Amino acid sequence: MKHCLRLLLLFSATSAGLGCTVIDRAGERAFLRGHYGRAIDALAARSEQATNDYALEENLLGTAALVGGDYRTARRALLAAGQVMGSFPGTTASEIAALVGAESNKFYLGDPYEVAMNSLYLGLVFLRHGDTDNALAAFKQGIIADASSRAEEHQADNVELYLLASMLLFHAGSEELAQQYLAQVKEIAPEHPFAHETYLRRSNTVIVVDVGDGPRKIGIGPYGHQVAFDFQEPLESQVSLRIGERHVSDPALGVDIGYQAATRGRRALDTLLAAKAGTKIATEQAGLLIVQAGVAERDSKLTMIGTALLFLSALIQPQADLRHWHLLPGQQRLWIGRVQPGLRTARLDFATAGGRPLPAFQQIWHHLPFHEATWNVYYFRAAAHKGFRRSPRPDSNLEGNES
Repeated sequence: MKHCLRLLLLFSATSAGLGCTVIDRAGERAFLRGHYGRAIDALAARSEQATNDYALEENLLGTAALVGGDYRTARRALLAAGQVMGSFPGTTASEIAALVGAESNKFYLGDPYEVAMNSLYLGLVFLRHGDTDNALAAFKQGIIADASSRAEEHQADNVELYLLASMLLFHAGSEELAQQYLAQVKEIAPEHPFAHETYLRRSNTVIVVDVGDGPRKIGIGPYGHQVAFDFQEPLESQVSLRIGERHVSDPALGVDIGYQAATRGRRALDTLLAAKAGTKIATEQAGLLIVQAGVAERDSKLTMIGTALLFLSALIQPQADLRHWHLLPGQQRLWIGRVQPGLRTARLDFATAGGRPLPAFQQIWHHLPFHEATWNVYYFRAAAHKGFRRSPRPDSNLEGNES
């Protein structure tokens, strides 16, 4: 009996440690400190070694590459992640996970909001490269992912995806579908400043500004089998934009990632994990009762049955998969409009929701080229003490060497 219990304790400790891998977070630390070149190198090295986390690591690399102005790396990484995240359509609960095993040991495929954000970023990078067909395809794929929600009222409410898709469709002459997407925007956000057909038709520039920290996935419940999201409204929630000497309309809310995460989840998997937690509790309780009965009655066979049930309970790991795209922002601000060709200075000023200015967040970018014949797509990420960006090098942010 003592021998069985020792084996049980040893096996429980071993099984609890399965899947626990120490990850070098040098890439994240460099990213948060604004050392984007170092972040790209560290995350690229980590991605090369990734197996089950490959899509997650590629998304993290794509995020750092976007902020660092390495758009070729961003396109490659985001596309690689997207191919994995979108490669298992219609996955059933039985295919996602078996009864025995930890969710974190399985392939990371991303939650619906993460798939939608991958498609959104990828579409912006395609558009920056002048690949409008793939940009539109990416935005449409994001809309499909956005439709996966827990409740019908939260389905397909990512304004930015619909706006950008509608804009490209108007330019391509696909009137009927463009009008359908624009109607969806007006239904979701009737007062959105860019939801106007004439505005979208004449636009040649898209500017996105990421603000705040993204949602953090946490496990709740007795075995951590339920997923919840912890997120806060961005400090720098208001953004104003000046191009040249002109203060243009402020970037509007394109997508609230915290809200998207909270209203989108893996519904089939949530149900399965709840069932696994219930099975673990029932199996553990039954095993303890049978072991106690076997000891009291000095019945070795009964004791062995109870011990076997405790072994099975130790095997069942209902903990939710808490891996998530932790470098996402809290919100994305969007500006769509027309800018005359030439070199321009862009200035971003930030303020709190109450209107208090945040001078430490200010960004100034000089000599940004705007063209008439191609799309002008610029990406910024808010951060304190980033400093001013003056006369960027040919291979730096917003002037990426993309030959």
